Amino acid sequence: MENKLLCNVIRLLTCFFLISCSNNQKNNEINIVNNRLINNSLYQSNNNTKQLEEKKLASDVSNQKQKQILEKDNLIQKKGQEVKASKKVMISE
Repeated sequence: MENKLLCNVIRLLTCFFLISCSNNQKNNEINIVNNRLINNSLYQSNNNTKQLEEKKLASDVSNQKQKQILEKDNLIQKKGQEVKASKKVMISE
């Protein structure tokens, strides 16, 4: 009787051990897939950030060139026009 009980306990423990090992393997596989997804997501996010920075730099350079052109145009217009200067005099008692 004790022998059967001991065998059943050993079988039960063996089953628990095998189930535990199986779950660990599945969890490891899930973790590997999750890590790949996270790494891929981080890589894509990093690429998007780099692209946004490059676009911003290109936009800043373009805006600076446009500003310089407008300033030159403005200076040319000012040179071609007569500049009227006026003085305001404040009288205080």
